[in-house]
Amino acid sequence: MSRKSTGTVRYFYSPELQRECWRARFTRGDKTRSPWIDLDPTIAPDDEPGARIDALAYVPTAAASTKDGVGLSVADYSTKKWLPSRPGKTAKDNGSHLEHHILPEIGKVPMQRLTSTHGDELVAALDRKIVAGTLSAKSAKNVWGTVKRMLRDAAHAKPSTGLRCLESNPFRDVQPPERCKTKQALNFVYPSEFLSLMGHPRVPTKWKRNVAVAIFLGLRDGEQRALRWEHVDLDHGVVTVCETFDRHSKAVREGTKTGAARIVPIPAPLLPLLREMHDAHDEGLVCRGIASQRAMARGLRTWLRVAGVSREALHKTTSVNRALRWHDLRGTSATWLACAGKSGPEIRDVLGHTQVSMTDKYMRNATVIRGGAFGEPFPVLPPVGNRHSIGMSESAVPKLPEAQGYLRGGRDSNPRPPA
Repeated sequence: MSRKSTGTVRYFYSPELQRECWRARFTRGDKTRSPWIDLDPTIAPDDEPGARIDALAYVPTAAASTKDGVGLSVADYSTKKWLPSRPGKTAKDNGSHLEHHILPEIGKVPMQRLTSTHGDELVAALDRKIVAGTLSAKSAKNVWGTVKRMLRDAAHAKPSTGLRCLESNPFRDVQPPERCKTKQALNFVYPSEFLSLMGHPRVPTKWKRNVAVAIFLGLRDGEQRALRWEHVDLDHGVVTVCETFDRHSKAVREGTKTGAARIVPIPAPLLPLLREMHDAHDEGLVCRGIASQRAMARGLRTWLRVAGVSREALHKTTSVNRALRWHDLRGTSATWLACAGKSGPEIRDVLGHTQVSMTDKYMRNATVIRGGAFGEPFPVLPPVGNRHSIGMSESAVPKLPEAQGYLRGGRDSNPRPPA
């Protein structure tokens, strides 16, 4: 990565002031050198540090300028300066938002000439896509978040980053895309449905084990993929969650989504299964054979159908309902904990949230369903291993209509419909 331009300063004669003073020149956005500009004439001839500090104020303008006088375009700034500065796990999503939604609308506009009108036009384009059904309201919100973050960095990033090129954010007061007027209900699995899955002979052992671990420990997908036996204390019945699998870098990194490690108690019914898994493989990863992220949600729903769990809300996405995702197993864990009488702070600590308000989003109407025929949370598990399921590959997944409908993949939280 090249050094960030802070300007070159020299003390010499200024034709405009007709006297000697500190002057500066900078590297512009197109890598050309700017003309010399006069700095504060009151800076003493021997005060080079003061001249360098004064020159920093001109760096943002220089970074957005070009030799032709038009200035750095949104496309050039976003792809050459801003995206390379983004963390690996978000740069890919930001790049997709820019390529498909932002740059086609405002990519040719110079950064220095952006106004709120351009923001209104971008929002109008996103709203049209929402109405046409080619972009979900959630995705439009994410796209808007990308452009807002980019312009916030362009206006307020630290000078040392080399990203600042605007005096203020021109989209600061622009209203965001239309939000969905109806919120989709998020799903969870009842204990009886879980037991049907765990007890069915055609469901592969690895799927049973991975579903049980996800629900009973309330792990995020990346946390489950990274969980190793050295962090599982079977003697004291706790798991230390301290690593995450990064889906972008395809590597395990220290820490969790919130940055802090946490200790999760192992529910008693899960201990026999974990000991069985430990006896088979006592080193390395706890959960083996986890399906690819594109296949997890579809596979989960498919095996539920095989096990006779055909509740429509789990399998059909509508304007008011979202079909079951793998991430909803974490919501299932929160709901079960609430129905078992655990308090909000207790559930927060298990899930690793920073606030109880975040935990509430994962509890699926627990106060309402607790009084019905909910069933026993965290039930005793039936024997998991059987001769029918051991060794069954993902290719053996029955080709149900629902499983065939999303061959193009996409993230579990936002599957792409067939072309």
